[in-house]
Amino acid sequence: SEREDALFVDPYAKALSGDGLGMSDRLGEAGSQFGFKNWPEFHKVWTVVRTKFIDDILSEVAVPQMVNLGAGVDTRPFRLTAYERFKASYEVDTAEVNAVKSAFFSHNAATPLCPVVNVSADFCTAGMLTEKLSEAGFEVQAPSAFLIEGVLDFLE
Repeated sequence: SEREDALFVDPYAKALSGDGLGMSDRLGEAGSQFGFKNWPEFHKVWTVVRTKFIDDILSEVAVPQMVNLGAGVDTRPFRLTAYERFKASYEVDTAEVNAVKSAFFSHNAATPLCPVVNVSADFCTAGMLTEKLSEAGFEVQAPSAFLIEGVLDFLE
């Protein structure tokens, strides 16, 4: 985000990276155990490219609501102007992750560009996603964009 040639700007990236060794560096170190010679650099580049790609796609989406499965501490609702078009963004993750996310954005006085509805659910449990989204106000019949980024590796 701070580079002159940045592909996107995320004003929360520095705060999310924490002190010392960043998440990307830790994942890069973990990848080396599998013998991926260039994994640390590849992982960083892939994360940037994936973020830019998804940002661009979402900027073209014309639907009233967004669902982000395994949302983590995704900053898009707070930085990507495309979210101004959504009536709501339903951010699905565990209760623990949603608590961290809420605390982070509150602590950083972040204002979302659309209403953000944190939905605590295990979307691998049959029926839970539909139930929890419905309880949160998700309109089942309305056109929607669904995002599942970086979570597929964790599904069994």
